[in-house]
Amino acid sequence: MPKPFLSTGPWTLSLRANVLEHLHFPLAALRVWCNALMPGGILLLRVPDKRFTFDAPRQRTSLDHLVLEEAAPEAYDPGSHYADWVEHIHKTSPAQSNFERKVKELLDRKFSIHFHVWTDVDVREILNYTINEWKLPWRPVFSLHAHFYRKEAVVVLQKDSEIGQSGCGDLTLNNNVLLVSESHR
Repeated sequence: MPKPFLSTGPWTLSLRANVLEHLHFPLAALRVWCNALMPGGILLLRVPDKRFTFDAPRQRTSLDHLVLEEAAPEAYDPGSHYADWVEHIHKTSPAQSNFERKVKELLDRKFSIHFHVWTDVDVREILNYTINEWKLPWRPVFSLHAHFYRKEAVVVLQKDSEIGQSGCGDLTLNNNVLLVSESHR
């Protein structure tokens, strides 16, 4: 079973561009990254939006899927992710004779693929989950909606500077810009 993305800290600034989708356990990575930030520290997160990349034919990874994998990492099946990749990116049907061989090749090589794919709406939902359900002490301070010319969601998260401060805003979409609501502060 792949290990969660581990890191050290404390950081005042961390840039994670086009990383989250390559990780087997992206929720675990978000928790580690938040914990590694110093109070007041900043995480700049850039995540490709599948609608504007080669991932367009693939199904979005739901938050429920991530939560299930996080809750039962021993049941995690990287083969299913590689099979999805082979079917939708390599355009190889599971009925074709070379399908299983292609999946096994990727597994054997531990090839780095987008194990999970999202739209910017999904990224917003995932980050809101870390804030509202896990009570991670960070809040979005800036975000940009993905577009055909900017193919990724961009979110800047800041860790609360006071220990125990938990009032974080929610991300919402308005006129192609992700907005931060301060209603919970």
